[in-house]
Amino acid sequence: MNETAEKVEEARALLASGREPQATKILADAIDATDDPELLREILELAVEGHERSSGMHKIHWHELMIDAEARQAHSVA
Repeated sequence: MNETAEKVEEARALLASGREPQATKILADAIDATDDPELLREILELAVEGHERSSGMHKIHWHELMIDAEARQAHSVA
C-alpha cells in the first residue's frame, strides 16, 4: 500500500470516529498527491459519505473535497 492509500485509510478511520476536520485535511492532501483513478474514486466516496453524515461548516468542507476529487478525476482522465 502506498503512502496516499494509507492516508485514505487513515481518513476513513477518522471519519468513522467522528473526527471530521482531521479526515478532511488528510483527504485534501491525498487529492493533491495522486492521479490514481481508483484512489480518487475512494476519496470521492468518502467525501460523499462525510457530506451526508455532517452538518454545518463540516458539510461545506466535505462538499469542497467532492469538487476537488471530481476535478482531479477529470484531469487524470484527460
